[in-house]
Amino acid sequence: MASTRNKNTRGNYALELNRSIHTQDYLLNKEYGEAKQTNQPGNGLGGAQLPRQEMSANPIEIESFLRGIGSTDLTKPVQTLNAELKCMPQLDLFRYPAVIVPEKFQAQTDQRPLER
Repeated sequence: MASTRNKNTRGNYALELNRSIHTQDYLLNKEYGEAKQTNQPGNGLGGAQLPRQEMSANPIEIESFLRGIGSTDLTKPVQTLNAELKCMPQLDLFRYPAVIVPEKFQAQTDQRPLER
């Protein structure tokens, strides 16, 4: 029986192959998943999902230390953790106006009250 659908044509095969290549390029290209510049959230922004390699130079060692991985290993002693944290700039959407604080109120107790 002859194939009457478009699934077996050369053009459809080329289209499916092209889609597969572009999907693979999208999934493997790191520019699609990482920001060009990573900032700490400032005022006006909610909590951020920051990549662990942007927050410290040794994120795997920090996470292993916090989870206690290797703490019960009796063959070698636990090493001290030297966290190499990175400092990221903070991104603010707006600036707060300057706060004006009044002087402290002091009651004058050496004067008589005003009577009418």
